[in-house]
Amino acid sequence: MGWSGTSRKWMQVSSGLLLGAFVACAPPEPTPPGGQGPSAGIAAMEPAPQMEVASYDATLQVPRCSASGLGCDSEALFDGRGPLGPEPHAPNTLGGTCLDGSAGTYHSDESVDRIRLYTTDGSALAPGKEITIEVSFWAYSIGNRVDLYAAEDASNPTWTLFQVLTPQGRGANTLTATYTLPEGITGVQAVRAAIRYTGASSSCDGEGYNDRDDLAFQVGASTGCSETMNP
Repeated sequence: MGWSGTSRKWMQVSSGLLLGAFVACAPPEPTPPGGQGPSAGIAAMEPAPQMEVASYDATLQVPRCSASGLGCDSEALFDGRGPLGPEPHAPNTLGGTCLDGSAGTYHSDESVDRIRLYTTDGSALAPGKEITIEVSFWAYSIGNRVDLYAAEDASNPTWTLFQVLTPQGRGANTLTATYTLPEGITGVQAVRAAIRYTGASSSCDGEGYNDRDDLAFQVGASTGCSETMNP
């Protein structure tokens, strides 16, 4: 987009709050200990039972969880924004087809830093299950938006927008949304978090300060069983 630091800030003040009415999802209750506190509006991220840590898949070109367990966590594999560092394997989009914006500075300007997802009822990832998705990101201001997309087939993705998140302040944020896995569909699926500075929702806009990252995960057949996830 090519904004200078001064003009970008002026534009944000004059128009950043007029981008539309977006709803941020509330953090899960109860909030685990060790977070940045409710006043910051940030949900703490603690390891959950049987949460698989993703590893980089060179074929898909994104972090992937191979087992259909209770959830999937990218941990630090998204931290930062490609050209700004330190994000490994950037751009971390399926097939490498959507590049990161090159404007700004690491953890002064926008980046998606972490995605983790898990079933809301504590059972294994399976068709028809509701999942909670936690996205950690760095916001330049509350004028940013984070668009969340899902794809039923990570090998041939068609992206569906299901939530738009609004940061609760400049800097580090962790916000949550829910999504229901499609009925009758198993295999490797994916979610995409796309942070944008201005403009409308877009699954791939690599201009300026924008960043997006994909997390692939295995969805198995439903067993009808559930396990309780301790807080």
